[in-house]
Amino acid sequence: MRKFLIAAAFLCAAAPALADAPSVRQGQVIRDANKALLGTVDRVTTEGVRIILGSRFVTIPADTITVVDGKPVTSLTRTEVAKLK
Repeated sequence: MRKFLIAAAFLCAAAPALADAPSVRQGQVIRDANKALLGTVDRVTTEGVRIILGSRFVTIPADTITVVDGKPVTSLTRTEVAKLK
């Protein structure tokens, strides 16, 4: 019983952090470092988000993406995103 209470206390302490973590969803519009529209999120993976840029798929790395006012923004410019695979 004691172990259960300790585990429950840790879960309760972690819950606010998990609830506050913003997430990127399919269909959201993502912008570049200059706030210019890049495209719509086609797929969200552990590596990042995939968009269609021009006529090809590009995956923007997850570590470059933040959510500002509920909207995804990458720290990369459009030129840098265009060089990604």
